[in-house]
Amino acid sequence: VMFRQRVSQRLRTKDRLSSQWDSLTLTREAFPGAFYTRILPATRPGAVCVGVIPRYDNAGAIGALRPAVSADGLQLIRQYLARRLSAMAQVSVCNFRYEPVQVIATLVIGAWVNANDLMQSLTQGITLFLSPWIAAAQAQYSVSSGVSHGAVLSFLASFDGVTAVQRLQLCKSGADNGEESYATDGLLVPTDARR
Repeated sequence: VMFRQRVSQRLRTKDRLSSQWDSLTLTREAFPGAFYTRILPATRPGAVCVGVIPRYDNAGAIGALRPAVSADGLQLIRQYLARRLSAMAQVSVCNFRYEPVQVIATLVIGAWVNANDLMQSLTQGITLFLSPWIAAAQAQYSVSSGVSHGAVLSFLASFDGVTAVQRLQLCKSGADNGEESYATDGLLVPTDARR
């Protein structure tokens, strides 16, 4: 199947970038470790900017909670794409800027539940839920959709021993200035700003 896809794409594009979709497909070809790629808004005419999030096999991997493609990796992807782009266009590849999110919740738990064990499971679970680039055998949010209060609420309520979620607050803190702001719109989406 993969062979047929690559052959049909090569015949269609003649190994050149002719659309935004080609940019994303060739980025994944140049960097198979990509979890998510997205075309970011161009800063000038003829510019193509591709944002990349790498994939991690487990949460214990170095940098898994603040994923970033190395500068060398970004340069290799850029060169790979530049060879297939019109001479009139400029390509850049960058990491996304991540917004740390804190989940503050008041939960009602069953009387039979060990609160310390549940807290440890919830912390580990919510960390993986908010880090979809880390491979996990549990529910994770979609990067393209963003994080919603409803999705986090459902995830917390799904834990064995949690009988109700009385209060839920999602708080994002700016990595640059350390300020915290509470999400009131119910949706936290990844920013397209470049590092």
